[in-house]
Amino acid sequence: MGSARDEPVPDEDDLQDWLEEAYVNQGYSCYNWHKMERVNENGVDIECDSTEEKVLLAVKIRPKKEDVQQLQKFSGLSATRKIYVHWNPPTREFQNQLDHSNVESLGDGALMNFLVAHASVRYLKWRFINTTTLRLITQSISEIYECEHVPNRQFASNDFLLIWRLKSAAVKLKADIRLTKNYFGDIILREKDPSEAARITDSALDQIVMMKADAEEFQAIVSRTRREAPHILRAFIDHISPRTGGKELHSSMQGTETAQKTARIEEWLVEDKEAHKFLSALSWLSITLENLEDRFSLFSFGVDWVFEQTLFQNWKVEGHDLSDD
Repeated sequence: MGSARDEPVPDEDDLQDWLEEAYVNQGYSCYNWHKMERVNENGVDIECDSTEEKVLLAVKIRPKKEDVQQLQKFSGLSATRKIYVHWNPPTREFQNQLDHSNVESLGDGALMNFLVAHASVRYLKWRFINTTTLRLITQSISEIYECEHVPNRQFASNDFLLIWRLKSAAVKLKADIRLTKNYFGDIILREKDPSEAARITDSALDQIVMMKADAEEFQAIVSRTRREAPHILRAFIDHISPRTGGKELHSSMQGTETAQKTARIEEWLVEDKEAHKFLSALSWLSITLENLEDRFSLFSFGVDWVFEQTLFQNWKVEGHDLSDD
């Protein structure tokens, strides 16, 4: 997966977890020496065994000169394959040593393609949630929930402008994700070649990234509403919290420390509770896009309900009950 967009950088423990998941998905049993017996790892971070081979992995985000000694230890071990995994390109000195060793290299786009091809769901989730678009949505939800306990009050006629702008921004996001879901849903149904998973997933990520402007608009109007009329966002919470999707979000926000709320929101946006059921990256992608459409639709419906409540409070229609419509 190698587009021109800026890529986030994981920490080493996350990268090890993704690799372990990818090998387990291929039928290997894995032992993480780095986590379990660091003093005895002898240059190996993860050992992966199958009935046919033993694969040893050494993992660094960016190997440097001081890692050459580890490489030398690693190259002297006995295994079917020895692979040095790196997220960023090594320094020149390390690369020179690696080129003259008996160790394979896995990095850059080839590493990302490997993780997708072997359905590392935790890696896929990390890639999606670290797009600017979904970070902005996460921030927006966090700001909405800052208004959970503000007092309810009557809506005023000047609340309509903020509500209308909230509605406009929410509808754009819903349309964005629906278009993306429908487009890639058709591709996923037709595509039978698992080697295409990385390309398709990368293209879907690009579409999510291109929603950034609409996510910025949504986040900006949420922030303005929080400052000027927080009772609107309180009403929004009250309307979505009993609904499918909203109920799960609301429950996850209760009794949660501020530092943990971002993680809870991310889990709600991009779920992986049943990650073991996904046999391919494309099946995960299909479910994830459907889930995001449901989440963004909930935002739009929530603002609709607030708008309707505002109408009830501000317009008295003689001889006609709006609730009948």
